[in-house]
Amino acid sequence: MNEIQKLKDENKSLKSVIQKLKNENKKSKSNSVGSDKRVHNERGAGRKERFSDQEKEMMKMYRIQGKTIKEIAEMYSCSVGLIHKIINEQFNLNYEK
Repeated sequence: MNEIQKLKDENKSLKSVIQKLKNENKKSKSNSVGSDKRVHNERGAGRKERFSDQEKEMMKMYRIQGKTIKEIAEMYSCSVGLIHKIINEQFNLNYEK
């Protein structure tokens, strides 16, 4: 009989621990909702980028050196619009904030 009572007491204490952990879990979930920022395109879906970051930086450097957008587009065999977009990407990010 004494052993049964010990097991019942242990069961009660474990239930209280479980309840405390559930409450902590709820609190942490509610706190992380605002800070949960998903990585854009985390599945890797969609079109892959045509140029690497190094190539994009080179395009920007050519533009700073005085090359025209048309000349850079001919160097990389792509459209003038794409070069313009790549060169002005950094500036567009600043305006969104």
